Amino acid sequence: MRAVEMSEGRVAILPGSLRSVPQTARHCGRDDIQCGGVGMKASATLKNKEYGDGCVLTGASGRRPLHDGNILTPEGVSYGRKGCARKTAVVVCLLAALIVAGCRQSVERKAGEVVFLIESNPANLDPRYAVDGQSQRIGALLFSGLVKRDDEMNVHGDLAESWETPDALTYVFHLRKGVKFHDGREVTSKDVKATIEFMMNAANRSPKRGAFRMIGSIEAPDAYTVIFHLKEPAASFLWNLERSAVGIAPADAGNDFARHPIGSGPFRFVSQTQDDAVVLERASSELKGESSKFQRAQKGESNEGEHGDAEDAETTKRREDPPFARDAKGRPPGAADRPSASRVERVTFRIVPDAIVRALELRKGSADVEMSSLSPDMIPVLAKQETLEVSERPGTNFAYLGMNMDDAILKHREVRQALAYATDRETLIKYLLRDEAKLASGLLPPNHWAYEPDVKKYGYDPEKAEKLLDEGGFPRKSDGVRLQLTLKVSTEEQARTLGAALQEQWRKIGVKLEVHPEEIATLFSDLGKGQFQICYLRWVGANNDPDVFELVFNSKRIPPDGPNRGRYRNAQVDALTDGIRTEMNREKRKELCSEVQKIVAEDLPYISLWYTDVVSVHAKTLGKIGLTAAGDYEFLVGR
Repeated sequence: MRAVEMSEGRVAILPGSLRSVPQTARHCGRDDIQCGGVGMKASATLKNKEYGDGCVLTGASGRRPLHDGNILTPEGVSYGRKGCARKTAVVVCLLAALIVAGCRQSVERKAGEVVFLIESNPANLDPRYAVDGQSQRIGALLFSGLVKRDDEMNVHGDLAESWETPDALTYVFHLRKGVKFHDGREVTSKDVKATIEFMMNAANRSPKRGAFRMIGSIEAPDAYTVIFHLKEPAASFLWNLERSAVGIAPADAGNDFARHPIGSGPFRFVSQTQDDAVVLERASSELKGESSKFQRAQKGESNEGEHGDAEDAETTKRREDPPFARDAKGRPPGAADRPSASRVERVTFRIVPDAIVRALELRKGSADVEMSSLSPDMIPVLAKQETLEVSERPGTNFAYLGMNMDDAILKHREVRQALAYATDRETLIKYLLRDEAKLASGLLPPNHWAYEPDVKKYGYDPEKAEKLLDEGGFPRKSDGVRLQLTLKVSTEEQARTLGAALQEQWRKIGVKLEVHPEEIATLFSDLGKGQFQICYLRWVGANNDPDVFELVFNSKRIPPDGPNRGRYRNAQVDALTDGIRTEMNREKRKELCSEVQKIVAEDLPYISLWYTDVVSVHAKTLGKIGLTAAGDYEFLVGR
């Protein structure tokens, strides 16, 4: 099962890029720019600077604790700090920043090269360890899995040409012949066996080990056959082998494999610079012993007529239905400034943690695409740019507040329920997300076959929240505060803004909340160790299959054996989720899922927030992007 958990990241610096001076704003001879009605110096340092009551611009990391005195309004969040308030009227600030950046020139790129902006550094590109969203999304481009899924969540072969199940405990996979790793070696059953056994070995401390606990042994009787013998039936076994969840690495991949990963996917690894960029290049030509189109273009060699009559059906389809928009002269918009391309040959994933900087890069043409990484306030502003386009669709990625059940305060169910009643999610969706999300009552979205609608729900009710806290033994003190809690979030702007809004909402019931933004690697490390009270995260793709309940709520999946980071323990839920994992009858499985959803809605190890829409701002030269509900990067493969 694909299970990616995300929180809301530096490249070799490109000429003219804002990242070349990450701490300062750019200007074109103007010293003062009006932002929120207050003049601000265009050359002023971005990081941790406050400008009157207009706005705050943050630098690359944006790391600073958020304090009380914040108010959610239709314009954004007002911040009160040391007598200096500000509203995150992002649109106003962005417009000012766009004026500031007006003298920058677009960065020229070769035909087929795409610059993709992401919020954070992929923590580990070794598919045996990758659990953060960026690592798994990029990894799905680098590696092949035994199987892959389509947009309707049906499973198809990837490395596997076919498979059969002689009985409920045996899976026999037959591999496609001639598939090669990017170093030219053929992918064989030996590589599949070694990859899975590496993760099963407790000494390697793979966070994916728990997904393969049902495997008793693996055989590789010949180069193209892999046989899995299970200890017990596993209804979602195929999902555990899906490409974005587990990519197949060479059998001799060592512990330093993440430094230069070698896969067999549609793109090959070129380079990674920590907190800067990850560069990938189209791999198909490489596997045939040829130079890639991008390498030939750099050398000035012609690509025309290379395939001749031998051109495959897939390439023909692309040329019949070109993915790029055309202008009146039949050229892609902006063709006068940079070459067009028939498909993506090279991708530079640039890590740009600040949302405003990402918006600037897109507006100025020094970047081509982002995926659900901008503030909703920025979308309509960028949509008005002639060179940009917005693609969107409803999503299933699940945002939530995770509770540490071992915490002395949060172990009380009354406290967790009180926090749920004190959270005005509808207001957050309307003003913070600009209606680009749908309310969630649990992990599974309403259109899922196992979704249970009849669960306890928590509308905004601060009076009921206060009553629960009184009953739980947390009365208001003389200063009006009942208790103090800490929320850990990523450094992403929207996560920090959510924390600020929750500070204000929870303060009304006497809860003092301190928000601590952390870099993604530090955040996941702290959560895995249980060093947190509350966290804000999103599950990306995990709710495709009901096995997600066992993954996140079974006590056997507490780290390092899984992502039950909240240390939730419930014997009944353990039994039910074990049943979900092994039950092959869909109707019986649905009944088990229904019971789990009802129990966790009462216990609240998670406070469900919303399912986020998938929204991408991208260059019009990319045409319409085929978005998936999980917001992955698969659209790059088909271009």
